[in-house]
Amino acid sequence: MKSGKRSVRSSKSAVSVPRDRHPLWLGLLAISEAMLILLLVVGIAVALYFAYQRLTKQAFFPLRRVIIAEPLRYGSADDVAAAVNRAGEPDLMHVDVQELAKNISDISWVSDAVVEKRWPDSVYVRLQERFPVVRWGGQYLDKDAVRFSLPNPPAQEALFPVMGPDGYEGKVLARYREMEPWLLGQQVPMNGIRLDPRLIWHIDLPGDIDVILGRDDLNNRLKKLAMVYKRVVVPYEAYIDAVDLRYQDGFSVRWKPGVKPKNGQEAAL
Repeated sequence: MKSGKRSVRSSKSAVSVPRDRHPLWLGLLAISEAMLILLLVVGIAVALYFAYQRLTKQAFFPLRRVIIAEPLRYGSADDVAAAVNRAGEPDLMHVDVQELAKNISDISWVSDAVVEKRWPDSVYVRLQERFPVVRWGGQYLDKDAVRFSLPNPPAQEALFPVMGPDGYEGKVLARYREMEPWLLGQQVPMNGIRLDPRLIWHIDLPGDIDVILGRDDLNNRLKKLAMVYKRVVVPYEAYIDAVDLRYQDGFSVRWKPGVKPKNGQEAAL
């Protein structure tokens, strides 16, 4: 009986596995799994990087057309296309429509602009043109006295010319709107209104006659002009260079260089 018990114990000790081998094996397995996960993460990151590079450098939806909603009266479609090109974005997917609308609104003759994407290859632009009310030198003023340029200007003779120092556009336009209908009602034709650098008002009459109104009391001086126009300006138009209305009780006439009425005519003044 004793010898049998010994044999059982010896057989149990022969099939047992030392405890220190289990942690080693599990550690190697964990390291392998961690390396596989790391390699997988790196592979995904590399794939995402190359995909991003391709998406940002290659235009999947190339911007090919700029569609303007309404026919332009004075503006140029080339100006709008140039503003789109300056954005430097060839892919419709990445176009910032608000930024693009701002760039188009910065064009001199554009008052406002709205841009929409039209898939797969176009932007649709709705804009408001500035319409010229008067001429300002080689430029124009709109109804709000904003100065701007036009690529396709209207007929020059169709717009009344005004002029003044920078920053006085609104004041000059307002004075034109006051003077022009009143003088036409008095049958006094005007060729232009100017505010000189000293802030003195001038009216240009036919025959290149400069009427000097001054700075103040303009209404009374306009009435004086209406009174002397037919009596003095019309009959002596060929001789007159300027009429100065700044005198309290009268006016003065400056003759054109080298031209002067005869004594009898001058006395008739």
